[in-house]
Amino acid sequence: MNNKKVWYKSVTVWYNVALILIALVENLSNYIPIPASLVAELAIVGNILLRFKTDTALVSASSQE
Repeated sequence: MNNKKVWYKSVTVWYNVALILIALVENLSNYIPIPASLVAELAIVGNILLRFKTDTALVSASSQE
């Protein structure tokens, strides 16, 4: 069994992209007050939980066999 996948199929990568977008929206908007500490806590807890779930290594799209 080949336990590899390309980076764009990683839930962890997209989770972190979503958190970055949430942080950017919060910085650009006064209508959605989201404390930076909340975004950091979500990032920490989510990444730890996703790490326990992950058993697949990432490879670059060009080196996928």
